[in-house]
Amino acid sequence: MSARRMAAAGLLIVCGCAHEEPARARSVLLVTLDTVRRDALSCYGERADTTPALDRLAREGVVFERAYTTAPITLTAHASLLTGLYPLRHGVRDNGIATLAPAAETLAERARAGGVQTAAFVGAVVLDRVFGLEQGFELYDGPPAQSEVGHPGERPAAEVVDGALAWLARRDRTRPFFLWLHCYDAHHPYAPRTPLAPGASELERYLAEVRELDGEIGRLLDGLRADGTLEETVVAVTADHGEAFGEHQELTHGPFAWNTTLAIPLVVRFPGGARAGERVHELVSLVDLA
Repeated sequence: MSARRMAAAGLLIVCGCAHEEPARARSVLLVTLDTVRRDALSCYGERADTTPALDRLAREGVVFERAYTTAPITLTAHASLLTGLYPLRHGVRDNGIATLAPAAETLAERARAGGVQTAAFVGAVVLDRVFGLEQGFELYDGPPAQSEVGHPGERPAAEVVDGALAWLARRDRTRPFFLWLHCYDAHHPYAPRTPLAPGASELERYLAEVRELDGEIGRLLDGLRADGTLEETVVAVTADHGEAFGEHQELTHGPFAWNTTLAIPLVVRFPGGARAGERVHELVSLVDLA
C-alpha cells in the first residue's frame, strides 16, 4: 500500500465511515527517540531483544520498513516532523543557530485550533522552546540548561515519562489530546545505568541505553493500557536520526548523509488493533508523518 493510501486509511480510522455514528475524535501520542538508528530496534530483525516494549507495539501496529529522516540533525529533523516541511522550506538547518518561524504551522497548532489538548515533554535543551517548536503547545516542558542528572541540558527518559504520566492523569478526559515525548538517552556520550563487561564497545554501550529507553517507553504504554487510554489513541514512535559507529569513517551523526544516520524506525499503532502486524515497504519520510 502506498504512503498516501496509508494516510487515507488512517483518516478513515480516526473519522469513521459516513454511514456509521460519528466516531469520537482520537488522541495522538508522538514519541521521538533521539539518535536511535533503525536497526537498533529488534522488531526490524537485525538484533535480538533490544526493545521488547517497542516490539510489542510493532506487533500491535504498522511497521514502516523504509522510513528516513530529512536531516541527521536533531532540531532540523524535529522541525520537519512537526511541520511536514523539508529543511529548505522551514529554514532550520542546524542546531542552536536558527528558530522555527512563527509563520510555520505545527501539528500542535492544528490540534489546538481544533480544541485538542496539547503538551510536550522534551529531554534536551537542543529542543528548548527558544527554537520555536513550542508553537501550539499549551505546556512545553524541558530540562534546564544545566542538569544535575545526566549531561548538561539533558534529562533521562524516566523524568520525561514521569512528567507525561502526571499530565495524562490530570488532563481533561472529555477532550482528546496531542502529546509529544522526546527522549535523548541514546545520544553520545553513552552512559548506560546497566553494568556492562569491562571494555564494552561504544556500540554495546549505545545499545544498552536503547534497552533502558525501551523500558521507559514500555512504562508509558503500560500506563495508557491500564486505564484504557491506549485504545482511544493513535501512537507513533520514530527517531530524529540514527547514529554511526565507524561506518563510512563516521562517528555519531551530522557530518555525512549515509543510511546509518538517515534510516530511522517508524511504528504506528491504531486503536482497536487496526492493521496490526502490517509491514509497509513504501519509502516514507518524517514529513509524511505530519
